[in-house]
Amino acid sequence: MTAQLAEIESRAMELSLDDRLSLVTLLWDSIAHKESGLSQDREGFAEALCRDREFDDGIEVGCSHEEVMSEVRQVINETRLSQSR
Repeated sequence: MTAQLAEIESRAMELSLDDRLSLVTLLWDSIAHKESGLSQDREGFAEALCRDREFDDGIEVGCSHEEVMSEVRQVINETRLSQSR
C-alpha cells in the first residue's frame, strides 16, 4: 500500500457512516463500467446495506459460522444420499 493510499484510508475511516457510503458508491461507480466487466447492481448494494443495518440494530440475528457449516454439511449429505438411491 502506498503512503498516499494509507493516508486516504485513514482519513476515510474518520468520516461518518453516511459519508463513507457516499464515498464507496462514488468509487464503485468509477470502476463499474461496461469495459471493466463489473455490473452496477445498485439494488443488490442497497439490499446489502439494509441487511447490514438490520444486523447492527438487532432487528435480524445472524447464524454463527459453525451453524452455517453444519447446515451446509447436512444438505450435502442429504443430496449425496438421494443421488445414491
